Amino acid sequence: AEALRVNTTLTTLNLEGYEIGDNEAKTIAKALGVNTTLTTLNLGDNKIGIDGANTIAEALRENTTLTTLDLAGNKIGDDGAKAIAEVLHDNTTLIDLNLSGDSIGDDGAKAIAEALRNNTTLTTLYLYDNEIGADGAKAIAEALCDNTILTELNLAGNGIGADGAKAIAEALRYNATLTTLNLYDNGIGFDGAKVMVEALRDNTTLNFINLEGNNIDSKLLNRIEQLVKVNTDAPTNEMVRRITRYLQTIGSSTLLNALLEKPNNDDAAARLERLCDQSETIRVAVQTIRKRALEDEMVAATRQGYCPWRRGRVAIVGRGRAGKTSL
Repeated sequence: AEALRVNTTLTTLNLEGYEIGDNEAKTIAKALGVNTTLTTLNLGDNKIGIDGANTIAEALRENTTLTTLDLAGNKIGDDGAKAIAEVLHDNTTLIDLNLSGDSIGDDGAKAIAEALRNNTTLTTLYLYDNEIGADGAKAIAEALCDNTILTELNLAGNGIGADGAKAIAEALRYNATLTTLNLYDNGIGFDGAKVMVEALRDNTTLNFINLEGNNIDSKLLNRIEQLVKVNTDAPTNEMVRRITRYLQTIGSSTLLNALLEKPNNDDAAARLERLCDQSETIRVAVQTIRKRALEDEMVAATRQGYCPWRRGRVAIVGRGRAGKTSL
């Protein structure tokens, strides 16, 4: 830690799993306050508690270079999370923050959510394997309605339930920056997934979602995956209307109608896309038309209080395990 005060070349420091406690964390924090080169600090899987988190938070007020901080697998609790969150209101350098497995509950989540309303740099936030329930999830969801920076959020392995999932789903209607969402193992169930489907009708930015381990029917999960997949480079409504007219003029109206009437019709979709091989824009538009037909079919079913695909086992949707998501 003493060397960190005067070092002018070190950019990454990995101290994961060294049984570092509050006293050692305080020493590291003091050095961090004056260091001007370190960009990545990993203090994961140590024994840092509330006092250590407080001193690290104070160091972040002074430090202007750290972009990645990993405190996963410690015991900072709600109070430690509150201290870190308080700094996030003003910190303008931190981009990637991992507070997973830190015994954070609803109160800590609420403090972090409040910080997300003001923070202008944080793009990745990991909060998996904590004790965040529906109230904490609701607070984060409200913050997502205002936040325009965060692109990846991991809440896997908490207990947000159907109510928490519904709140996050509602936020997805308004949020225009989040691209990756991990809600693995949260007790969401069919009711939470049903609302997620309706929300994805309005969302155009989410590219990956993980809903594994939530007691959701595999076919419903596959539907959600289909809705998310075509968000990338989706054409505008006007473009879709123009391309729909174009498909009709080149004699593809029969295929198009077949797809609209039965969006599950893979053959019609494939044949339409083959007709459009010369134009990537048209090909994507066909996918978008199909997505909207799928949405209409799903929403109509869920509003009647049932789902035609309710049988089957849970399937993985999106990216990776409960931890850091990966393709």
